Amino acid sequence: MTDGPALLNLDRASIGTRERLTLTGVDLCSETQHLLLIEPAMSIFRLLAGRGPEQLLAGKVTLLGHDVLRREHHAACGVLAVETALPARWTIRHYLSWAARISGATQRGAQDRVEATLHQLGLTSLSKQPLRFLGANVRMALRFAAAVIHDPQVLVLELPGQGWGADEATLIHRWLEQCCSQARLLLCAPTLPIVESAWLDMATEACILHRGTLLAQETPGAAMANAAMYAVTVTQGAEALCARLKDDGMTLHGGPRHFTVRLPAGLAPRDLLCAATETEATIVQLEPIFAPAML
Repeated sequence: MTDGPALLNLDRASIGTRERLTLTGVDLCSETQHLLLIEPAMSIFRLLAGRGPEQLLAGKVTLLGHDVLRREHHAACGVLAVETALPARWTIRHYLSWAARISGATQRGAQDRVEATLHQLGLTSLSKQPLRFLGANVRMALRFAAAVIHDPQVLVLELPGQGWGADEATLIHRWLEQCCSQARLLLCAPTLPIVESAWLDMATEACILHRGTLLAQETPGAAMANAAMYAVTVTQGAEALCARLKDDGMTLHGGPRHFTVRLPAGLAPRDLLCAATETEATIVQLEPIFAPAML
């Protein structure tokens, strides 16, 4: 926990499009330094990054106390997405100058930021190179540079579903230490199993969301070690099943049909199904969110 405003706060937040909600009435408050946010739909990331059709339809979302609906958070955060379109004919210097100016820097201030960033990331000798000729690592360095050029208070990173290669992950960790060691981090991923160990070690807290429910908020190690997590669809007898599961230390979250449940160490999905048989509840779907076998 740190002093000052919460890193991320959702107050009865509903996020989605006019046609489909991805989160409904979610409450979440994290005051940690480095938050790992697990959300299959990645709607919070896209809302913060301004990418995609997701909107805040109800409630409130703040990042370091800055109102996201009013886009007050943009000046305080940098965003590193897996794929960011790069204008093919621009040079590295042109692109970084543009990134600095849209972050609010004056023309002189933008020049100073560009020079410092080029030096930090070892891109000075390539500054006049057109973007269409850049290799994969240099393109990633450029995306990172654009995200941190205004020295953001918080860096929002999209962790890719397929994972970065070892060389790419090593580069990003090195750049984080060089360019923004004091910044707070919001690491966003669709599922816990795809998060590589280096990012788990960096995170100081994990929040796991599934179908609009905050399933866990604890250290990443505790989230992975304490229990397996499953999504459960119950069409009949949910109330009786919920009462029976409490005897074995399990709690159904959500409802009225779609739930999530954590299975403590020593219990397996068959224990959940046996409880459903005893209470004559009908389970039509049992889907692992993550389980020890998946990690």
